[in-house]
Amino acid sequence: MLTDVTVAPEPTLITVVQTGTVMSGRFQGATAVRTFVYASLQHGACDTEEGLSSLSATQTLVWS
Repeated sequence: MLTDVTVAPEPTLITVVQTGTVMSGRFQGATAVRTFVYASLQHGACDTEEGLSSLSATQTLVWS
């Protein structure tokens, strides 16, 4: 269950980090960290009527 979320906006990147604890299965009790990095040169478009036309991200999931 990923319970903590941190969002770090920058001019061309938005980084979202989620952390939590694995609730069941082989890695039960381990810490899980999922990171999304959204890259865009148009983040300012969020403040317009047209909005942001698209957004993509890379994702990493790590548990230990």
